Amino acid sequence: MKIVEYEQKYEKELIEMLEGIQDFERKIFSEREEGKKLATNWLKKYEPKKNNEYILIGLIDEKPMAFVWSYYSTDELNSPTSKYLYISDLFIKEEFRGMGYGSILIHLCEKKAKELGNIKGSFISVLANNIDAFNVYKKNGYNENEITLYKEF
Repeated sequence: MKIVEYEQKYEKELIEMLEGIQDFERKIFSEREEGKKLATNWLKKYEPKKNNEYILIGLIDEKPMAFVWSYYSTDELNSPTSKYLYISDLFIKEEFRGMGYGSILIHLCEKKAKELGNIKGSFISVLANNIDAFNVYKKNGYNENEITLYKEF
């Protein structure tokens, strides 16, 4: 897998992968926006230099098959001077899952964060029913920190 930073030429494939995430999440949260519309709106707001965020794209034969979207931020409540890496979205196309690509992308995000300095740690969220992703994160050293419960009315 070759890793590149997001460029507009990957927009169509990235939107398709973001749609995959949203379709999965809408099984739990039916009120979520339709995937393509939400993904398109997110990409319009993507400003790596302004928002301390970046998207890495995994390519096989020059075709996008995975991505990770992450950003750096401070925890104003608990540690306003320390920055944290937040891995917002990680997606691997189904036919490439179980091959270690998720771990590679996680490690690259962490490496990039450490190069910035003053990064205290990393956070990642996962839906409770996404057991495969949860196991990948655990395998990469992530532990439960906070549990959010949800009740739909």
